[in-house]
This record gives sequence, C-alpha cells and structure tokens, in this order.
Amino acid sequence: MDLVSIIIIGYNVEKYIKNCIESVTNQTYKNLEIIFVDDGSTDNTSDIVKSMTLFDKRILYFYQKNQGANSARKYGYKKANGKYISFVDGDDYIDLTTISNAYKKIKETNADIICFDYFTFNANGIIKQKHAYLKGEFYGTKFLDSILKREQAHFLWNKLYTTHFLNNMDFLSIPSITMGDDFAANIRMGVQEPFVVALDMSLYFYRSYDTSISRKVNNHYTELNDMMIDVETQLKANYNIYEDLINYNYFLNFYYYVVRNKSPYGKIQKSIYKTWKDRNISLSENSYIQKLVNNCAFYEKILIRLINYSDLFEYIITKIYDIFARS
Repeated sequence: MDLVSIIIIGYNVEKYIKNCIESVTNQTYKNLEIIFVDDGSTDNTSDIVKSMTLFDKRILYFYQKNQGANSARKYGYKKANGKYISFVDGDDYIDLTTISNAYKKIKETNADIICFDYFTFNANGIIKQKHAYLKGEFYGTKFLDSILKREQAHFLWNKLYTTHFLNNMDFLSIPSITMGDDFAANIRMGVQEPFVVALDMSLYFYRSYDTSISRKVNNHYTELNDMMIDVETQLKANYNIYEDLINYNYFLNFYYYVVRNKSPYGKIQKSIYKTWKDRNISLSENSYIQKLVNNCAFYEKILIRLINYSDLFEYIITKIYDIFARS
C-alpha cells in the first residue's frame, strides 16, 4: 500500500478540528501521513492537535503565521512524502472510506486526479447531497472545459492527486491569493490536460456557514480580479479558443459578488464591476452568460441589465438596492 499524505489546514478551528482529524485517522486506508498546518490560530486549535499527535504518530503538526488557506496548503505540500496527496479543511471532515475509494480508483485507472462529490452541511445537518458535478473519465481538455463551465467542482479538497502530477504542474506556482485560489489552481491543472476520473460518490463533508446564495464581501474579494488575470493568462498561453468562457467567468464574479452580494455596495464591488465592465461584452452575444441570465429571478435580470447599461444606472440602482435589499 502506497503512502498517502493528507494535508489538513486550519485557522481557529477548535470547535471542529478533533472531529476532522478523527475522520482521517479512522480511515479504512491506514498507510497515511497526516499533516496539519496551523495557519496562525489564536484559540486552542494547536493544543488540541498537539495532544492528538501523542496518540497517533501519523499526525504531524506545523505552525505558520496567518497567511491564508493557499499558503497553508503550499506549506503542507512541501512537507508531504506520500505518493498521493489529498487536502482537507479543518472545519470539514471526510467519509471513513474516502481514501480507500479514491486510492482504489487511481490505482485501477492510473489517473492523475480522482474527484468525488461532497455533502454540504451546517449546524442543522445535511442541507445538500448532490451538486452540479460531472461523473466519468476526462481526457485532454475535458476537465478544463468542465471547470470553466462550472460543471465540475473547482475545489482542491474534493480530490486525490498523484504527487507526480502536482510536481509537474508546479503546485507552488498557484497565485498567492486567498480568494479564488482553488479555481486558479484547477485551471493551472486543467491546462496540463490531466487524466481525471470523477467518482459517482459523495465522500467529503463541507461545512457551510451561510446557506444563502448571496455573498458577503470583504477585502479579500478584490483578489477575484487577480485570480481571473491568472486564469486568462494561463488559457491564452496554451489555447486561443476560450474567450467566451473567460468572459463568462468574469461575468460570474460580477453576478455573484455585485448583483447578489449582501453587503452595502462599496469599493470592492466597484472594483469587480469595473473589471467586468471594462471588457465591454454584450450580454446577448455570449451563450453561457445568456443562459445564466435567462435562468435568473426577474429582479436579478433587471438589475443585471440596468447596472450594465451605464455607470449612471449602476450608481442609481445600487444605491436604491442598498436601501431596500441589503443588510
């Protein structure tokens, strides 16, 4: 049995980390290296994990000053010795058969990446069991296409990777951002045209703190523009066929974090709006955008079209929306 490195990252996760690590130590697949990277926690996270290392020597504890999930994963990656690598967030947990199922499939198929679906849960229990998620085998650019179309989960944690593949795609080169790093990483993987197998199994439990589709923004959200610059750079350096999907993903940032955000409209949303608007894309000329807009609620369609019409409308509409709709 090959060594599998599971990299767990966490910041102030004292409420959840014991359950998370126990879901890993109790895996039916036993040949594990369990790397926990403490991203500068100020609560009791470190004490809890360090106490667990005394009872299971597979658990390794590392500390870094708070730099975000992206940095913590890279830290763990540099410490990993396994032939395969998987990532887990410290406030989530995994099914007891996650590694055995993923390992069995990666050995059978000789894939670069194994994907699996996930459960979304909160304090009240499971709130979603199935997600927009393609199953089967992906060759060539098919994985990249599915990520760009948002048909495949673009997280880093719902996958098992060969270390060889992560080394070849230069995992450490993923942009040092805290928003959108997962998506940028998956695009960087996709341009390598990996062989990917997506299991028809839900093996990860993702904790949701806000079940609303709407987003609350903070200062990190300006990094979504940096993420898209990296995505566009990667795609244009390797292909010349993704202009519509690049614009679609710029639009998604505008849609989710300007139109649907719950925070009062400010400089962060303005930055995301300006980045989208500067592309000067007609909503009706992009089939991916048009399909999304057609499926929006009526008031969202109005907002999208009015905000896009002119900067003056953008100012007026967002001010009115702040008064009547945002918290």
